[in-house]
Amino acid sequence: MTLDQALATAPTPSALAEPGAPAVTPSTSTILVGPEGGFSDEELGLAPDLVGLADSILRTETAAVAAGVLLSSFRSGMIAAPSRTEV
Repeated sequence: MTLDQALATAPTPSALAEPGAPAVTPSTSTILVGPEGGFSDEELGLAPDLVGLADSILRTETAAVAAGVLLSSFRSGMIAAPSRTEV
């Protein structure tokens, strides 16, 4: 499956995980994690939104787990959205 196909079928709002991007918020429903080495500039151009998962670059396997934990924690109310000063 190509990235544009994945984005077309992903629930909205969806985002690509990208180091250095703004923090994930509760409004994000789906996070797509890229390959080792990151997304290409062309792929980043397809993204409706970019979100950061950590201060450092994560391995693909770790990024997928981190994305799942963040989304689950927001949905269950275990963590609150970051304030604008924290983003």
